[in-house]
Parts: sequence; C-alpha cells; structure tokens
Amino acid sequence: MLFQTELELPPIEELKIGKEQVRKLYTKMHEPGGYCYENLDMQSTSPTLSTRRTNGYSECQVGPDTIRITEDRPEFDIDEFVCVVKNCAAQPRKRVSAIYRPKMPNGVLVSAEQHRSLD
Repeated sequence: MLFQTELELPPIEELKIGKEQVRKLYTKMHEPGGYCYENLDMQSTSPTLSTRRTNGYSECQVGPDTIRITEDRPEFDIDEFVCVVKNCAAQPRKRVSAIYRPKMPNGVLVSAEQHRSLD
C-alpha cells in the first residue's frame, strides 16, 4: 500500500520554506505527538526527512513551496497518515499552514476512500 500527498504554497517569496525551517521541522517531529523521522538529508535541492524499514519507507521532501509526504507500505492506517500530513504542514510555517493546498485535489481523501473500501 502507498500513501502519498503533495502540498504547495502560493509562489510568494516571503512564504518560501528555508533549510532552517526544515531543521526545525525535523526537531519538532521528535517531540511527543510528532512523527519521528530517523534521517535528515539537507544536501539535496529538496531536503528530505526519511525512515527506511525492511518493507517500505517514510519520506517527507520539503521544497521552497512544496511538501511531499510518502508512506510506502505504512505501518499505520490512513487516519494516522492524515495526522502526519497535518503535522508536517503546520510546522515549517505555522502562520500560513492553512493556505497549503493539495497539488492533486482530494489526493488524500481518494486514498482514504480506497483504503476503507478494502476493509
């Protein structure tokens, strides 16, 4: 099973997410209630938070105006994935998290419906 969504901010210079904000996101996700990623790669164009597992991976790529979150063979259900997405979207820019929009409309909702229909 694969869960994935991509959120984007409007292309406004003041809203761009910098590398320092990505470091803060990585630290914040380790606090209680967060989703703890094991690795932080700051050397690529889009810094990446990730966790590798024997069967799958978790990844959060953060670009200047996008956040892509992927769970390949997740160890949790779609509702927890939605919580991970909300936490990742809220941390880098708390004051503007409400203006993120899914790059693919209803991407998470479609996945949730597909997941529930498998139960």
